[in-house]
Amino acid sequence: MMIHDKLYRLHDKKDWVGARKLLRREMRIAEGDSHWLMTKIAQTYNLEGKYARGLAWSRRALAIVPTCPTARWEQVYSLCSLRRHAEAVRVLRVLIRRPVRSYLDAGDCSKSKAWVRTFITDCYHMLAWEEWLRGRHAEGLKAQRQHLRRRLQGSRSELGDSLRETRAGIRTAQAMIREKRKRQRG
Repeated sequence: MMIHDKLYRLHDKKDWVGARKLLRREMRIAEGDSHWLMTKIAQTYNLEGKYARGLAWSRRALAIVPTCPTARWEQVYSLCSLRRHAEAVRVLRVLIRRPVRSYLDAGDCSKSKAWVRTFITDCYHMLAWEEWLRGRHAEGLKAQRQHLRRRLQGSRSELGDSLRETRAGIRTAQAMIREKRKRQRG
């Protein structure tokens, strides 16, 4: 059985310790320099709620392949969960601005065009939340509108709410921003 199959079974059981044992065993075989295995270890820590360890492992992976989008995503997940919102926003903005071609021609980290569209759409969703949590509501609203625009153009989302809920959230955010501006004026 391939490592992927074993890993997914352990993930389904939420057996993060078992998943890490499997990944570390594979790392010994790979002589410790597999950024994919390090990224998966980071993911298990993040899913277990051990975000500082997840961040450390994502950084180890990024030291080997700084452009790996999956390792960057685990880094963002850790930063968000550690309430390091400004750092998460910086990483998300880099991922969003990165040329699509660079995701497609990334060697071992290459992704399909559909994957990239979904990934960037979800980066906008995460960016909206992170900006909102930083109190930058107008920036958060702008990012959520981009998320919605991409969805309406056919992009999928692994994170976002339904289109109806997304639109309702945008309307609520607009009303809150208007109310805040009214209070500031008068």
